[in-house]
Amino acid sequence: MSNAKAIISNQVALPLGVQKMNKIITWINDIEPLKEDLSVFRDYDINTDDLPLGTERFNWNIEKLIEIESEFDQANLLFKADILWKCKSLIASFSK
Repeated sequence: MSNAKAIISNQVALPLGVQKMNKIITWINDIEPLKEDLSVFRDYDINTDDLPLGTERFNWNIEKLIEIESEFDQANLLFKADILWKCKSLIASFSK
């Protein structure tokens, strides 16, 4: 799982990595449902859904971006450890 590795190594920002992970999970579940509980990725997305990601941020007022960074910080504090553990678990599961 290259995306899980990218999240752990900070090669991708957590919000974008989680967004991509949710897409990957959806694609895989369309083929064969995954047995592992991956709800932490969905939960993070739900908590950051109204925040701008990626190049969308260029369209926002910089003062507003600075203001909403605290919302990303709160979500990261709440979910990051569980996301990193889940990424590690996925890497181990798919490396067998």
